[in-house]
Amino acid sequence: MAEIKEASNTKEEQKQKVSKTKDGHTQSATVPDAADEPVVTRHSVTVGKTKLSYSAETGMLPLLKDDGTAKASMFYIAYTLDGGDSSRPIIYCFNGGPGASAVWLHLGGLGPKRARVNPDATLPPPPYELVTNHHTILPYADLIFIDPVATG
Repeated sequence: MAEIKEASNTKEEQKQKVSKTKDGHTQSATVPDAADEPVVTRHSVTVGKTKLSYSAETGMLPLLKDDGTAKASMFYIAYTLDGGDSSRPIIYCFNGGPGASAVWLHLGGLGPKRARVNPDATLPPPPYELVTNHHTILPYADLIFIDPVATG
């Protein structure tokens, strides 16, 4: 999947950095802690009469300044069909912001699982449930959902 480039400064150094706001006040310029390595799990769903075995990978993509220090990071989740070849299409899915994460592209339409909704398309009360998405586009392309900075 994606190669993650390690920022050249340590987490302790990041905690000590500050930036100035427009009115001259200082604010923290740290990047939130996240797992250093992506997490990969294996799953399967049956769509129609076809069983799809796939891998799900989640992680953080750091955005680096010219000097190699971390400026921000983006969360992603990728679904890749197991056994797919290198010519298989990849679809990158993301929403705009602020506050508009890729969650509804992911759990509302394109991913291999979706949130269960009521017949009128409203969410039921908690606890929420994931069900097989029989209309997922995973049979046709691998999927990468990206939450741009400050959207999710």
